[in-house]
Amino acid sequence: MGAILFDTREAWLQALDGLLTEARRQLRILDQDLRGQGWETPARPARLRDFLRADRARRVEILLHRSDYLTGHLPLMMRLLRDYPEQLEVRVYEALPDSAQAYVLGDDRLVLYRHRVDAWAGRFDPQDPGGVTLLATRFQADWSRIAGGLGYTPLGL
Repeated sequence: MGAILFDTREAWLQALDGLLTEARRQLRILDQDLRGQGWETPARPARLRDFLRADRARRVEILLHRSDYLTGHLPLMMRLLRDYPEQLEVRVYEALPDSAQAYVLGDDRLVLYRHRVDAWAGRFDPQDPGGVTLLATRFQADWSRIAGGLGYTPLGL
């Protein structure tokens, strides 16, 4: 199956669910703040919990521009941070160079990409190792600029 182009939020959500189901080892997410992607509903964090539960070696790294939406509106995601601190890490880098983009990378082949965070147009490619390599290199460079991630406390951070 080749790349799937889309231009609606519903299509992004469907592709995100597909990626969460297909990934087996690692997820890397770059986004403004996770707003509008269904993380506030029980279903999407449950998929992420299933991913993490399946194997203790699995890893999820989330790089955000802002943490206020996560800490203030996504209690199920905050609970995942508490329950899986060795596998799930969130870092905030307000000065991300490619701040207009949003993407999710699964393993070394799955790419879900939006060119702009303020529009839903993008593509999902279940077999794009070259795209993953390019975006993963950028992600890792930005990830390494930040000393530590968000943690969980009873107060939310």
